[in-house]
Amino acid sequence: MIASVLRTLRVLSLQGFQDTADVVEGWGRGAFQEWPEPLQAMILELAVAHERVERGLRAAEDRARDDAARRTFTVKWDHALIGRPIGYQERLRLRGLRVADLGLSWRARHLVYGISDALALAAAPRSRLKNMPGLGSVTLNELTAALERALRGEITPVQTPEPAWGRRDPWRDCVAGRRFTPAEIATALRALSCELKVSTRARRALEKLEAPTLLDLAALPCYEMYKPWGCGRKTIREIQKAMLDVIEGGRRA
Repeated sequence: MIASVLRTLRVLSLQGFQDTADVVEGWGRGAFQEWPEPLQAMILELAVAHERVERGLRAAEDRARDDAARRTFTVKWDHALIGRPIGYQERLRLRGLRVADLGLSWRARHLVYGISDALALAAAPRSRLKNMPGLGSVTLNELTAALERALRGEITPVQTPEPAWGRRDPWRDCVAGRRFTPAEIATALRALSCELKVSTRARRALEKLEAPTLLDLAALPCYEMYKPWGCGRKTIREIQKAMLDVIEGGRRA
């Protein structure tokens, strides 16, 4: 059971599904209709478990939001860093903003290091901040001015661009070397790695790898193939060729 779950998660990750929310969305649009039935059953279980977890998380978030709202109303805003009461929409704007996005100087960022977001900074007592070593009136005015700019909507969260290497197809770093179609996934799930027609050296390497099916073998990272003793580039190419011959032959059939 655990091996089946790990296999399914590995294949989903390689196919570009980053988390269970993507899996649920893909299930809703019918992205798994051509997938093998064993994988479909496992994906359905994952989707149902995700919905259960999501309901629990939403209930926990609602409770946390209510608690935060009650705590927010108890904040003495006149004594806080912002120096005035702020409305609900303004609090929401500050809650989604990191302190690093406020455009502070290096000195100010260093002094307020550890504060989670702009709302926590705005609600921090001014008296406590004044007692921090090195935090004087100039830095306090800088923090207050940055918060005021954020409240006016002049500062928005910085979206970190995805690096180029993050868009690389993960299948290329596996034994498969390329992305599999649903038909090829079904063929690889039915075929056993021990039935490959390979040399004795390659067969001994396959016995040491925890890959009972060709799908498990195809989803293995390339560096895992070098762990068995005596398994080098020539043996890996032999295993890859035999595996792709079986999978492509089953697809054509």
